[in-house]
This record gives sequence, structure tokens and C-alpha cells, in this order.
Amino acid sequence: MKCMFGRTAVWLGLTVVFAAVAFAAGQQNSNLPEGDGKKILETACTVCHGLEALDKFKGIYKSNQWRDLVVNMKAYGASVSDAEATTLVDYLTKNFGPKDAAAGAADNDAAGKQILDTACSTCHGLDLVQGLNSKKKAWTDVVRNMIGNGAAVTEEQVPVLVDYLLKNYGPKKE
Repeated sequence: MKCMFGRTAVWLGLTVVFAAVAFAAGQQNSNLPEGDGKKILETACTVCHGLEALDKFKGIYKSNQWRDLVVNMKAYGASVSDAEATTLVDYLTKNFGPKDAAAGAADNDAAGKQILDTACSTCHGLDLVQGLNSKKKAWTDVVRNMIGNGAAVTEEQVPVLVDYLLKNYGPKKE
């Protein structure tokens, strides 16, 4: 009898744990905007990683960049058909892309800071950036060199990042 109770308790405990995990996962995804691509995002993308990865690209990635990301994820094994990929890219662009194509200086500053935080400081600290104190051409060369070393910065992001670096880490005006 004692053994049966032990097995029952273990199964009951595991059931509660799995139910809690499933509930938490459902709660995390419930914050996603409604749309045709939501289900695809919830099922295909969360198999390998959480949705917090969206924060790295939110407000920055445009349609072609979301498409490149989805194609890349498919190459890593994401189970998404071509039709679903199109739907997913549209969903990501609409809900997580830039809100205004002609973003103002404040938006560009925020985008530049986000690129710096996600693409640059994953390999080195800001102390290296602060010590450069470079002009525009030098910052452009540094960014292109870092891209050559694997920094995840797209061609569209280069001028945004360079302008941010110049404004915040460029030569001091006297």
C-alpha cells in the first residue's frame, strides 16, 4: 500500500508541475497582439526559444529583416511552411516593426542605442566604445569592421548606429 501511495503522489506532483508550466507559457503568449501570425509565432518559434527574443528587434526590424530572420530560423529547423513564413513576416512587421518609417531623431537615438546594446555589447563593454572618440568616417569603419567580425548589424542599421555613436561617443565639441 505504501508504494502505491508514493507513485500516486509522484504522478500527482508531476501533473501539477506540468500544468503550471503550461499555464505560464500560455500567460506569456497571451500578451501577443492578435493576428494571423500569432499562432505560428507561438508554436514554431517557442519550440527553441522564448518570445523575449522579439525585444531585441522590436521597433528596428523592417519587413525584409524579419523575412531574413524567419528564413534563418527555418535553416535552423523551425517548422514553418513558405505560406506560414509570409504570414509570420507580415505579423512581425505589423506588430513589432518600426511604427513610423520616417522616424524622428529621438526614435533614431533609441534605435541606435538598441543596436549598440544588442549587437555591440554582446562581445565587449562600452568602455571600448567610450575610448574611441571617433569622427563619422572612423565610426563607419569601426562598424563595418565589427560586421566583418560577426556583429549582427544590417546595412540599414549602419547609418543609425554610426549617427548614434557619433552623437554620443564622438569628438567633444569645444
